[in-house]
Amino acid sequence: MKNQLQQKQISKKTIAYDYIRKNILDGTFTPGYRLVIDKIKKELKISSIPVREAIQQLQAENLIDIVPYSGAVVKMIDEKGYEELQAISALLEGYADRQAANYISSKDIKKLEEINKKMREALNNLAFEDMGKLDHEFHLYILHKCHNEHVISTLKSIWESIAQVRNVIFTIIPWRAKDSISEHAKLLALFKEKASPDVIEHFGRQHKLNVLFSLKNKQGLKNFVK
Repeated sequence: MKNQLQQKQISKKTIAYDYIRKNILDGTFTPGYRLVIDKIKKELKISSIPVREAIQQLQAENLIDIVPYSGAVVKMIDEKGYEELQAISALLEGYADRQAANYISSKDIKKLEEINKKMREALNNLAFEDMGKLDHEFHLYILHKCHNEHVISTLKSIWESIAQVRNVIFTIIPWRAKDSISEHAKLLALFKEKASPDVIEHFGRQHKLNVLFSLKNKQGLKNFVK
């Protein structure tokens, strides 16, 4: 009986953990957002205990801070750390694009063009959060075509570490959206033309660095950094 109660409690903690974590990583709970336990437990229809336990786990994972007199808040972004991870991501994504060029088929390019088209539609509707998700889908699709499991796992880990920004990037710097779509189209053109590996790698790397430059030049992170 005791074990059953413990399993039930663990299950509820998992529900709370998954809920809070997902909302942090997809940008619903932005950096600095205050987590109100009573609100979360009512939303999930569970008690306070599993919510508190989930918050403790997320604090240990460096996604949440406990602030005196405020309680649990979504961790603010370390600007220097973000810039470093984004720079590493750019290097690896350029390499992934280079390798993917060896495997991408006309069918793959058509799929990627469809994703980019959806991004244009999202931009026309000013649906910047949808754009962020589609942008991630675009690059994830190419990443899996590089057929290098070490690069894939490393980039996925980095992307998760910067997901707070990555998933809402076009909400933070909406002026970057149109250029990003154009650069996607250019990358696909390079794949179609079977451009040299060096050209593809350089372009893919620069595409990601352009995001970082936009954030720095326009202080796009100013409301999210500590």
